[in-house]
Amino acid sequence: MTGEANKPAHSPNKLGKKLYVVFTEPVEAAGDRMAARAQHLEYQYELERRGVMFAAGPFLDESDQPNGSGLIIYRAASLAEATEIARNDPFHAQGFRKFTIMPWRVSEGTIGIRLNYSTGAYQLD
Repeated sequence: MTGEANKPAHSPNKLGKKLYVVFTEPVEAAGDRMAARAQHLEYQYELERRGVMFAAGPFLDESDQPNGSGLIIYRAASLAEATEIARNDPFHAQGFRKFTIMPWRVSEGTIGIRLNYSTGAYQLD
């Protein structure tokens, strides 16, 4: 048999795209959280426009409501670069949220469009 479906699981032809996953959690901090939220969203939109942000959003509870925690996935050249991007997020920089970050190798899956969540703009590949 031949073809893509018959490649062994250890195939060196896997894309193996490396991304960086940021887990973000709220913390109690003094200050104007709503002002920081507006700055955070603008920062996210800029990362999205530049192609740095792959995806971002809140985790949901059993009622489909945000539970406070969130996830952001960056495209970056290194863990150090991704960490700096996360540190510069106004929510993190102003102490309203803390984060942990992990490199992630995307080994399986399919994507066929580029979609900017905030504007609804898309591009078919």
